[in-house]
This record gives sequence, structure tokens and C-alpha cells, in this order.
Amino acid sequence: MSSGDDAESRFGDSWLKTFLQLAERKRFCVRIHCTTCGSGPFRSGLLEQLDRILGRELSLGLDREAAFALLAALRELEMPAAGIHRREVGRPDRGAAEDAAPGGPVWISRGFLREAIRMILYLVWSGRALVPPEMESELEGSFAGQVLQSMIEHERYVTAQRREHEERNDPERIRARREAKKSLRAEAHAERILEQQERSRRWHAEHSPRD
Repeated sequence: MSSGDDAESRFGDSWLKTFLQLAERKRFCVRIHCTTCGSGPFRSGLLEQLDRILGRELSLGLDREAAFALLAALRELEMPAAGIHRREVGRPDRGAAEDAAPGGPVWISRGFLREAIRMILYLVWSGRALVPPEMESELEGSFAGQVLQSMIEHERYVTAQRREHEERNDPERIRARREAKKSLRAEAHAERILEQQERSRRWHAEHSPRD
């Protein structure tokens, strides 16, 4: 792990920042598409916080109001320069417990913060509560906006690769490629036959008995 991932961010008090600190201290998984836990504790904890903030239960998942509330909180998150306030990731000390006090600064490791932001953005994106252009507009100029841009670029790359794979393996395209190769082989074979016939004609012309 790089020193940049070891460096930690110091925040003022806010519901999302405090939740992320708690999530890291409890070692909540924030891996997108985790096949072990599905990031269940992190997801449910985040929804519980949103229920409290919005004053209602999000029984059907994120809606537009909840999504905008998340993006507003994400805008506040900042990533300091690498090498500032280093402490071992995931091992909060006595100072970290004091930092969690109401009104006190909040510490979150850079690596966990980055992955948690990706997870939250994924939840908003995959839930279709907002479309990417709306998310970009809300997060413009923020660290979360930078994370979103990297996700969008990755999605474009994956989409292009998938489209190329689908086109390459499309049955009609495969049939057309086979027919084209078959036609080329037939043309090459016909040319070889003509060349062979011409060589044979010349040989016989040169070696036939003369009257």
C-alpha cells in the first residue's frame, strides 16, 4: 500500500463523514460486486442514515431526493495531499476515538474514503435515481466528482470492449466472415488451377515432338 493510501483525511462533523469513519472502524466492506457479503452492512447502514436524515423510510431503495442528499454530502468530502496525518489504516488509536466526538474532526483513511465514495456513487448510478450528467453537475469541482469521472471513463471503456466482443461474435457477422474467407479460398484455388494449367500448357508446348 502506498503512502498516499496510508495518509488520512481530517474532516469537520457531518453525518456522512461520521458514518464513513464508523464504517471503517467496523471494517465494513465497500467492494462493488463483493461476492462474499455484497457490502450488505455498509449499504444497510447508509440507508439507515438516510432514513434519519430524510425523516422517512427508503423501503424501495434510493429515490431522487435521497440521491441528491447523498451527492450534497459527497461534495463536502476532500482528499488532502499524500503524506499528511499518516496513521495505520483500519487501526484507529485513542486519538481516533476522541476525533469521533460530536463537533470534533473526523479521520478516514484515504484508501477507504476513495472506495467508499465509489460504492456510494455506484449505488446512485445503478439505482437509476439520477443519470450520470446530473451526478456530474452536482459534484463538479469536488473530489467525489473526480472519482465519478474515473468511473464514467471506465464504463465507457468496458462498454466499448463489450460492443466489440458482441460484434465480433454476432452470428450474422461470423457467417459473413466465413463466407468471405470461403470466397477468398475459392478465388485463390481457381488462380492456382489456372496457373497450373498454364504451366502444363507451356511444358507440353516445349516438350512435344516437333514434326
